[in-house]
Amino acid sequence: MKSINVFIILIFLNSSIVLSQSGWMPQNSGMTLGHLWSISFTDYSTGWTTGSAGAIRKTTNGGTNWFAQNSNTTVSLYSIQAFTSNIVWAAGDSGKILITTNGGTNWGTRNSGTTVPLVRIFTYNTVVGWALGLDGLILKTTNGGANWFSQANPAFDDIRGISFPVNANTGWVVGNQGIIFYTSNGGTNWNSQTSGTTQTLRSSSFVNGTTGWVVGNGGTILRTTNAGTTWTSQASGITEYLYSVIFVNATTGWACGDSARILRTTNGGTNWVVQPTGIVKGLYGICFLPPGSEIGWACGNAGTLLKTISGGISGITQISNSVPEKFSLSQNYPNPFNPVTNFEFGISHLGFVSLKVYDVNGREAAILVNEQLESGTYKTEFNGSNLTSGIYFYRLQTDQFIETKKMILVK
Repeated sequence: MKSINVFIILIFLNSSIVLSQSGWMPQNSGMTLGHLWSISFTDYSTGWTTGSAGAIRKTTNGGTNWFAQNSNTTVSLYSIQAFTSNIVWAAGDSGKILITTNGGTNWGTRNSGTTVPLVRIFTYNTVVGWALGLDGLILKTTNGGANWFSQANPAFDDIRGISFPVNANTGWVVGNQGIIFYTSNGGTNWNSQTSGTTQTLRSSSFVNGTTGWVVGNGGTILRTTNAGTTWTSQASGITEYLYSVIFVNATTGWACGDSARILRTTNGGTNWVVQPTGIVKGLYGICFLPPGSEIGWACGNAGTLLKTISGGISGITQISNSVPEKFSLSQNYPNPFNPVTNFEFGISHLGFVSLKVYDVNGREAAILVNEQLESGTYKTEFNGSNLTSGIYFYRLQTDQFIETKKMILVK
């Protein structure tokens, strides 16, 4: 009985270790109220995020620390883009446009000529950029934001996402009711493209002049490989809103949205996999540094900030999203093993899941899973090369389920 008590105490003491195996790690934004709507980095150290009540946060060490900058406004700032470590643009409610040329030490207001909420800002270079707003508003500047003029477009509905991937002439905007418009002359003319959906489209990402993706409400993901002549629907596997999408090359991309969803694809969107984040709050912005980067950040509800250095991969794979009737933990295989074995388990509803390995004395040997998981069936691998031969126990624990099984390492 004494050894069992020690075992339980050790488990309790170690339960405070959170997200040790998660591909996404929380960062402290210094905010617990309000939203962070947008995030942008210029390199692996320097980035900004914006949000409610004029919030602007900056980091110079990859997000380990974030500090507030004075925006001189209390309106919500929905979008930010950092072009260099000094030149950053932001936009938000009441037609607010802010620009800094010294890394955010000072933020200056530019006259947008409108009081319409601006939901997206995009700078192609230090002089040319666009701001998108409600009621079909598209604003452009050609002098670094000093002056803004409206561009005509065929829609009167909200415009929410923008991409100019190869030059300042060729670009796309997306918005409500499945709107997609294309320009080949810098926005002087915008031509409608058929999206095949009436869902609100919120974000777009192009990797070149022909290949791009759009995401939106209802888990909508669209892809084109011919500059938007045709758009093909991709199965996201979810029905919630997707707010932001980013691709670092033609195969690898991420999207984020409600219920802290982060989706990843490594085959151009043919398949999308939900990545565990360990949180339940909505995510509104995501960014990675191309080309081929595995380092990225996401921001969202209640000041949430997340970072990954592994592309969001946590070492756990969801092998089925069918909802199991009950929680389950399978026997590891192979067993006995040397030195690698596999674990499979079923999760019947969303919740926090812990899978840990202990030696015969109840000492923690490894943390395999310690994060929020959707319902489904999962698989993870364990490498015992650093352990000695012997009997070990692995334990799956949720808020409604606990099960422990035995395994043998033979070297």
